[in-house]
Amino acid sequence: MSRYRRPLKFAPGHILWFAALALVLTAGSAVAQRRFFLIATGPSGGSDFSVAEVIAAVISHPPGLRRCEVVGACGPEGLIASARTSSDAVTNLLDVDAGRVNSALAPANIVAEAMAGTGAFRKSGRLRDIRVIADLFPEVVHLVALKSAHITSVSALVHKTVSVGDAHSDTHAVALSVLRAWRIPSRRLHERFMSYAASAKALRQGRIDAFFYVGTAPAGLITDLLASGKAVLVPIEGKPPLP
Repeated sequence: MSRYRRPLKFAPGHILWFAALALVLTAGSAVAQRRFFLIATGPSGGSDFSVAEVIAAVISHPPGLRRCEVVGACGPEGLIASARTSSDAVTNLLDVDAGRVNSALAPANIVAEAMAGTGAFRKSGRLRDIRVIADLFPEVVHLVALKSAHITSVSALVHKTVSVGDAHSDTHAVALSVLRAWRIPSRRLHERFMSYAASAKALRQGRIDAFFYVGTAPAGLITDLLASGKAVLVPIEGKPPLP
């Protein structure tokens, strides 16, 4: 039984559809020599920011904090960590590589593109000064569709109006990966670049047929849509069509 009380189907081995959130840091940082340690995340209302706040609280080691008297309970002495909001993971990784922040949260697929200099990093080139230091938790790629649109597979998105997330966002990058795997070029659907909240509202009003959502499950926004009877979850499964 899924967290949404209906099947969520994913093909075995197709880990593309799961974006494991990673904590990365600049390869040149020397945490022990710094008093402040900044973790770039996402919007303040998202799970990334909440996780980063917890990490910051755990590793911070201000003077006089009694729990830090236990060896290994905190970070280096004098370290003050904090979470910073951000628009997207691509910006986070560029900031880490340039040394503008000490660390960041980013989906594994975006980190892979950064290390290879592909996708969103084709223009900037390969980022050489980042390292993954922790695999934190899985994020699921959801494809939410208007029930009346009768979308039962990724292939059925052709000629439909689909929100692929804010332009250049993590969701946009993942959505493009899914569409590329199914050999669906952007010109074969009506793309909309919208936030999750705007996408959900547009779906309720019938202004879009589907939208991509990347995040932990269950997500309240999706649960509400399913409960309203207006939306369904579309399986991202099976082998993509051959070229």
